[in-house]
Amino acid sequence: MKKSSIIAFSSQAINEIGEACALIAHTEGLSAHEQSVRVRLT
Repeated sequence: MKKSSIIAFSSQAINEIGEACALIAHTEGLSAHEQSVRVRLT
């Protein structure tokens, strides 16, 4: 059985740590995750 997690961020939270999240995703080669964060930062 695959385990899935659902994580939610408020607008304030994504504005505070979004760039760091995108950088981590980029560093780990997770381009779709990076793009998902960057879309929410605009």
